[in-house]
Amino acid sequence: MQFLKKYGGYFLVLGVLLDFFTPYYVGFKDQGYNQLTEVISLLGDVNSPVRENFNRLTIIAGMLMLASLPRIYAIFSRKTKKGAWLVVAMIGAYGLFDCIFSGLFSVDTSTAGTVAAALHNGGSAVGYTGFLLLSGVLTIVYSKYGSQKNKNLFCFLFILCMLAAGLYGLARIPQLQQVKPFNYLGLWQRVSSFCNYLPMLALCLQTKTNDKFD
Repeated sequence: MQFLKKYGGYFLVLGVLLDFFTPYYVGFKDQGYNQLTEVISLLGDVNSPVRENFNRLTIIAGMLMLASLPRIYAIFSRKTKKGAWLVVAMIGAYGLFDCIFSGLFSVDTSTAGTVAAALHNGGSAVGYTGFLLLSGVLTIVYSKYGSQKNKNLFCFLFILCMLAAGLYGLARIPQLQQVKPFNYLGLWQRVSSFCNYLPMLALCLQTKTNDKFD
């Protein structure tokens, strides 16, 4: 545990980078996959030729994120235990449910209503919520216990994440999927995910090497 408390920030960096690059690395090997129009989870579909590689890397990314939690909690709990638990819960929800859960229970587009599909969809929903709201939670925590500079940073990132999520949500509306640029569902999902990774990377700068909460 002491090892994770000391080096957990590095695990978060590795987890974020692995999770970000996995769809591009694995998707490149599937010649029939379109990064611009298809969502990331299709790479883990039961009928996908790259399913095993995608799910394996996704699970590893989630485990790396979970391994960072002792470090994150140790830093934030010096000022606020409730705030520390909230930050840990947001990252843990994404790492556990959107990465590990989704990797263990593949989506199946050929069959609706399966238990695995329900677990996958439920896990993704919980995980994405934590992924999306992390910057908002950090804004609240830093506004009460941290510096104005960091509060402004995470507030800006929260607004950015919400705007990107809104565009991704519009691209999921069937009526808009026939209209450019909302017909690029995969692109908007990746834009939203990229924005959501930014608070995690900014958090890494706060927790990777520094022992102070500021």
